[in-house]
Amino acid sequence: MNRYREVFRALYRTRKCVVAMVNTRRLGSTVLVMVVLGWMPAARPSAVLAFTSGKVPQAGSGCAASLTLLLTPGPGTVPDMDRPAADIPRTPLVMHLPLYPEAVPSTYAMPLNGGMHIPALYRKVAVAEYAVAVPLQIVQTWYAAALSRCGFRQYGFLSRQRQGGITYAGGDFVNASGVNLQLTYRVVSRHLTAIRYVLQALDLPPRPKATYLHGPFVRVNVTVHMYSAVPTGNHFWRFTITWPATISRLVHSINSLKYVYPGPGCCGGVVVSSETATLSFVRPDRGTRLVALSSILDTVTIGRAGTLSEAVRVLPTVNAIAQRRCGMTSACDGTM
Repeated sequence: MNRYREVFRALYRTRKCVVAMVNTRRLGSTVLVMVVLGWMPAARPSAVLAFTSGKVPQAGSGCAASLTLLLTPGPGTVPDMDRPAADIPRTPLVMHLPLYPEAVPSTYAMPLNGGMHIPALYRKVAVAEYAVAVPLQIVQTWYAAALSRCGFRQYGFLSRQRQGGITYAGGDFVNASGVNLQLTYRVVSRHLTAIRYVLQALDLPPRPKATYLHGPFVRVNVTVHMYSAVPTGNHFWRFTITWPATISRLVHSINSLKYVYPGPGCCGGVVVSSETATLSFVRPDRGTRLVALSSILDTVTIGRAGTLSEAVRVLPTVNAIAQRRCGMTSACDGTM
């Protein structure tokens, strides 16, 4: 486990993956899930999804933001297999960014570099291109300082590359609300640089009303699977909850979630351990609401009503209840 902790710390420091950690110390072990999602910087969902009201937070004092961009649903610079979700908010997001002094709109061809760092379903994008009669290194230095004053942190740097006869460089920036900016600089000549902005933001709709649980419920049938590279970390627990107070805890934990699931950030990954759970809430008339939780994608699926984010906020409650019933046994079956 110490080895896994070091891997976690190293990946987190590079900000090149999203890491979800489910801590179940009461069960005597730590479940660590690492899913590599491209070059998106690590951030808590509540931070990434903080601007779902249609207003992107603007920069503070000292920010010279002379460029206004409107973000709308779209693929950006790289075609997507996924289309925007039907319920994505239609109002464009407005963002103000620095623009190099005396820069003019550009028609220079730009390289097909980079990718989209935010899932397509609820992503809004703005693309703009400019040119300025200044050498590349001066432009890069100016943007790093100007964006820092506007609340953007640089987390990626692309040194000079060559593609199809085009020499270019780039940088990736993110602000505290998860707004992602990719800048590409093309070297047109020693004293002429073309600049491309690709701005991305996540704009989620409100949580669907149909995803809330409404009782009364007389029991909850629970199944928990824990998978681990270490054999002693594998568990299968199945039990039924009938205590009203415990049922209320689970209902409250699920109903307190705020965000719909935005879709996977990328593909591939390394899974050290993972957990899934199914909760079947049974009403007095024997009607049921099925809830499925997955730690790998951090999802909470409420029947056919929709999928939410932040299973990490519900699984600790499920695990605490499971410990009371099953302790550290690898398998159990019963009622509580």
